[in-house]
Amino acid sequence: MSLEFYDLLELRERWHELHRLGDTKGLAKAEELAGLRQSELDRKSQTERLNRLPSRMRESLEVPEREWEAKLAHAALNEGFQIVRLLLSLDPAFVQVFRDQVIENLDQPEPWGGILYFESATETALKDGQWQAHLYLAIAPGRQLDELPLQSLTGVTQVQGSERMA
Repeated sequence: MSLEFYDLLELRERWHELHRLGDTKGLAKAEELAGLRQSELDRKSQTERLNRLPSRMRESLEVPEREWEAKLAHAALNEGFQIVRLLLSLDPAFVQVFRDQVIENLDQPEPWGGILYFESATETALKDGQWQAHLYLAIAPGRQLDELPLQSLTGVTQVQGSERMA
């Protein structure tokens, strides 16, 4: 059984909570429900779908620590979502607040996207006290990135650009 994008997003949040609590049984169950322990055929299908992404993002998703993100990207592509990469300067003290505000905005008035993951945009993540970050988002069909009020969210010092990945 394959979960839909929003179900996977919710399950990943639950997985993070279980991880903080140290609940290994709960973690294993969440991973099983998400389909992270895939058959060879499922893994091949996911890889083929992710091959539509630019090589840099694909390589980033192929590392073992990005199983959730790869699964979410695969689900998003299957459901016709666009995947966008943003280049941002963030105040490191407010990254969690920023993340929470993005999630809140993407859920209003109904879900229309989700965060896939963050990564540092440069070798030295901090520049002039700011985190140079790439934020990968999945945006639902019929919705646009400019509906997200990025510049007004806590911690954003600059939105330097965006690029559609798929």
